[in-house]
Amino acid sequence: MEDAKAAQRTLEVFRSFDANGQGVIAKSDLLDVLKQMRADDQAVKTISSIPFDSIDYGILLRWLYDCSSGGYAVFVFFEVKKEFLAEFHKLMAVDARETRKEPGCLRFDLLQVAESDTKFCLYEVYQNEIAAKEHGKTGHYKQWNEFKTTKGGTVEGSYNKVTANPIDFQLFAKRERSAFGLEAYFVVFVSFEVKKEFLAEFHKLMAVDARETRKEPGCLRFDLLQVADSDTKFCLYEVYQNEIAAKEHGKTDHYKQWNEFKTTKGGTVEGSYKKVIISPLDFHG
Repeated sequence: MEDAKAAQRTLEVFRSFDANGQGVIAKSDLLDVLKQMRADDQAVKTISSIPFDSIDYGILLRWLYDCSSGGYAVFVFFEVKKEFLAEFHKLMAVDARETRKEPGCLRFDLLQVAESDTKFCLYEVYQNEIAAKEHGKTGHYKQWNEFKTTKGGTVEGSYNKVTANPIDFQLFAKRERSAFGLEAYFVVFVSFEVKKEFLAEFHKLMAVDARETRKEPGCLRFDLLQVADSDTKFCLYEVYQNEIAAKEHGKTDHYKQWNEFKTTKGGTVEGSYKKVIISPLDFHG
């Protein structure tokens, strides 16, 4: 409870000198500011525990908001029976809108697999498992659940839920969605484990990779999540404007450093990797 209160106090202090949540600050500079503003010892300790030398403002705001309780993420792949498609679209338009209004919901993306009328993906992130359970009590979720179960509107797919800490969660989404037209997005879902002896290097490398990837004109989303109760297990959710943008990402120095870390250095244990070309049906901008 004290950690939660310290995180909230630190967040309030931080927002007082960075209303926009943009840019990068050295952790040492941030700690100096907090001490000058006479933040309490527990609040300073909260910042000190962040495993980066420099911190992206947006990431820090989200981290402070969530640091006292691990996030809860859901990755879902499923197929809708053709005779239920019209009902599905109406139902999910309501479900997406209302779910995003929930105080514990951080992200809700509904994606349609390209060149398929019936195959879809869901990426949902909640502040914690309690928030996810509260979501399960809502009228809009119950309608979706009834559609899946009682009515049998879907074909069984894959469902992965991860209690994960949002260590590098993209707080500020890009707003220029209309400029992308109706092109199919390119989405990557990754689960992997980092070898313990490479953890310090991994954190430094990914701090750069996340920051630089989000600067790419074709990148819409980049979330790095750490599985709760594990120092070594992580998930990635990446969304690019199209496959061309994803390939351009693969040419960057920051991606090459991450790829070298995985392959040449052998810094990771093999996990799952899913890439999907999808239509931006209901992307949480």
